[in-house]
Amino acid sequence: MIKTLFAGDVWLAPKLLNKKNGIKKFITNITNDQKFDIFICNLEAPFRSDNMRPQRRAVIYTEPELLESMRIANINVFTLANNHMNDFGSEGLLKTIDCCKQKGFLFVGAGSTLNEARKPLIIDLKGRKIAIMSYADTSPYVGSIAATENEPGVAPMELHLIREDISKVINKVDDIWVFLHWGKEYIGHPMPEQLMISRFLTECGATMIIGHHPHVLLGYEKLNNTEVYYSIGNFIFPDIELQDNCVHKWNSLSRSSIILKAYFRKNKWRLDRKFLYLNKYGLPEIDDSVKAINRFNNKNRIINNSAYKVKYPFYHLFWKIMGYLYKFSNIRKIWMDILWRFGRKGI
Repeated sequence: MIKTLFAGDVWLAPKLLNKKNGIKKFITNITNDQKFDIFICNLEAPFRSDNMRPQRRAVIYTEPELLESMRIANINVFTLANNHMNDFGSEGLLKTIDCCKQKGFLFVGAGSTLNEARKPLIIDLKGRKIAIMSYADTSPYVGSIAATENEPGVAPMELHLIREDISKVINKVDDIWVFLHWGKEYIGHPMPEQLMISRFLTECGATMIIGHHPHVLLGYEKLNNTEVYYSIGNFIFPDIELQDNCVHKWNSLSRSSIILKAYFRKNKWRLDRKFLYLNKYGLPEIDDSVKAINRFNNKNRIINNSAYKVKYPFYHLFWKIMGYLYKFSNIRKIWMDILWRFGRKGI
C-alpha cells in the first residue's frame, strides 16, 4: 500500500517560531499519528533576502527554522509554483530551492530557468511511478512570476506547456498529479474557465488535479477517473501583517480547509478527506462539524449543475459582497485599502 497526504497552502511565518515544537503536535493530532509514504503541500513563501518585491501589500517569507516541521512522511514534497515565491526576488527563490536540497525536501514548480521550473518530479515508490507537476497562473488576479529561459521563477500555467510536459511522461509513469495555483482569492466557487482547464488536463492524461491559492475551500469533481479539487484551502497560515501596517485576518471561510489522504491498494487509489479549521495561530485542528461537511457538499452540487456557467457571475457577485461586508468590520482596514488603491494593489 502507498499512503499519501495532501495539504494546502503553508506559510511558516516568523510568528510561529514560539510554536515550532507544537506544529508537529497539531499535525500529529489531525493525522492520528499515521505514517505516510508521501506528503505534499504548497510552500507559499520563499526564504528572505534583501531584494523585496516592490509595490506589494502582502510580502511573506518562510522562517528557515520551521522547515523541519514539514518533515511528515518518508518523502516530503513542496510545490513552489505560487504567487509569493518571488516576494524576495530571484535570490529568495533560489535560497529556498538550495535549502530544500540541503535538508532533503523535494520540490517542483520553480527553478533558475523555465526548463527547470517545468521539470516534473518523478517518484518511484513500491513499484509505482508518480509524476508530480506544479504550475501557477500569471494572470494579474494571481500575480505569479514565471521563469524564463534565463531568469528564475515559477512554472506558468500555460496549457500548451502543461500538455507538452504531460506528453513527455505519460508513457513512463502510472500516475500524473497536477497541482495548480489558480483562481480568484476569497471567491468561494471556481471560475468556469477552471472547470474547462480541468477537463482539458484530464484529457491530456492528468490522473489527479489539486488546486491552491484562493484561501478558501472550493468544490470537487470526479472527471472519469480523475479526482479534481479546485482548492483545498489553507493548511498552516497565520494572519498576515501587510506592508501598510494593517493585519489581514482570516474569516471563518478562510479558516476552513481539508487535507486529503490517498491510499493505493489493489491497483486502485482511494481518497479520504478530513475537514480542518485554523485556530487563532493559523494552525490546523480537526473540524468534525456537520456544517463543514454540508458546506462542502453544497459547493460540489453547485459546480456540478449544468447551468453553473450561467449562474457563476451571480455567485462571484455574492462572494464579492460578502468580502466587502467582512471588511466593514474593520474601518481602518477599509481606509488603508482605499489609500493603497491609489498605488498598485496586490495581496
